[in-house]
Amino acid sequence: MSQPVFVPRVQVDQLSVFVIDDDFGSRESIKVMVEPLGCPVFAFESGEEFLESLGGSGASQGCAIIDLRLKRMSGLSVLQSLLKSHTCIVPLLVTAFADVKLVVDALSLGATTVISKPYRDQDLWDAVSAGLVSAKERVDDRRRTEGLKEKFDRLTSGEQQVLGCLLRGDSNKQIAVACDISTRTVDIRRAAILKKMDAKTVVELSWNLARSGLELNLGSEE
Repeated sequence: MSQPVFVPRVQVDQLSVFVIDDDFGSRESIKVMVEPLGCPVFAFESGEEFLESLGGSGASQGCAIIDLRLKRMSGLSVLQSLLKSHTCIVPLLVTAFADVKLVVDALSLGATTVISKPYRDQDLWDAVSAGLVSAKERVDDRRRTEGLKEKFDRLTSGEQQVLGCLLRGDSNKQIAVACDISTRTVDIRRAAILKKMDAKTVVELSWNLARSGLELNLGSEE
């Protein structure tokens, strides 16, 4: 067996690899192969055991290697459950059966890749490496979104109202009329919003919010 060539592409701190396979030999072989990546590797003989270990917090992050044909809960069912509550775990599936429909279903549900058995160690190694990179990106995106939400929550109700107008592209005069305040107050609130949201311009703030996908509750000022 040739040793895969791994070139680190991501910091693996706080990332894990999960192996879900009901065949002991296959499970242990994958575990031994990916351990040199430097992150914890956890092996499970069933999808139920894997999902139970994660709990409902959604805090786990990394890459899950899921056998498509498990004896009890199917790989597709594991994939569906995983994607609902654990978006920072990137799933990749392996299968010994060339079932085109299963592969298409897995990819359409959100599997990043499906690898056919027998596979080259290097192919699996590369897939796990890419999965960890993607997981790290998802973790970073989640942290950015959480950070923006915390900053938004520090805005006063009046500032949130002005922010809603700014995001619509309203002028200072339009905002003053809509919020029943002076244009001077608009300027003061705009400056406070940018400072609290850590943005230099409204355009930058608008881009940050759009990229995060954060849904804001921009109610009216009391």
